[in-house]
Amino acid sequence: MSLPEMVRQVREKLGFRAQVRAGWGTSEDAFEWWRRRVEAQGVLAVMLPLEPGEARGASMWEDPAVPAVLINRGDQAAGRLFTLLHEYAHLLLRQSGAVCDFCGGDEGQGMTEVLPNRLAARLLLTQEEFAARLGELELAHPRSRWSDRLLDEVRGPFRVSRDVVAIFLEEQALAPPGFYRRKRAAWERQRPFFRGGPGGNTHRTRREQRLRMIGYGMAGVLSSLFAAGKVSVLDLSEVLELKVERAEEFMEWVRSAGLDRDGIDAGNDLMS
Repeated sequence: MSLPEMVRQVREKLGFRAQVRAGWGTSEDAFEWWRRRVEAQGVLAVMLPLEPGEARGASMWEDPAVPAVLINRGDQAAGRLFTLLHEYAHLLLRQSGAVCDFCGGDEGQGMTEVLPNRLAARLLLTQEEFAARLGELELAHPRSRWSDRLLDEVRGPFRVSRDVVAIFLEEQALAPPGFYRRKRAAWERQRPFFRGGPGGNTHRTRREQRLRMIGYGMAGVLSSLFAAGKVSVLDLSEVLELKVERAEEFMEWVRSAGLDRDGIDAGNDLMS
């Protein structure tokens, strides 16, 4: 299957259209929209607070296990969104099982990252939208150097990370070969995406913030296991990072609100 056809199918399955962006007030809203759609396909999307040097993301799907992606909770929302779709692409391509370096290079592990990078970028942004934005900014010509400031100008209205812009620029020969790899390496040294964490929660209750952190898929799984007596309240407390009594209250709220019904269906076929 060609990349454009795969992008079309995945966008259609997840229900994404350009008009959907109008409903996002922040990059956090964009991340949560995509996360809910990915979880609805039977994927656990788990966020954990990892050390900056550990990883941005990872994916795993070993039959008959449930497909899962790991996202570094310390990343900024736009970065977490790219990680989510990059790892989801690995699952679609059945290339799971490794921690991703996102290097985008042309040797070693980088070879397995190129297609997931491109798929994630094109899910978030079409070539037509990208070209129109460059034309608007009078940047539709090759450059030997693209500053982070210019990347930020291009990505602004789309709620995407710099990764997406850098990938498009190199793919369309508007930046020199190896551009994304070099940018990614520079960002890793700077760690700019770890300056913030999940934001945009000031208007949400603590329960809603906790649900947003662990995801609906994980909430559904924990609810089912806890109700079946397969997870102790102490384990639940540790996973949720809550006191024992608060953990029980949280699970009761999830069940009473019917949020556990939004959990995963391990039997889903991602590309059915």
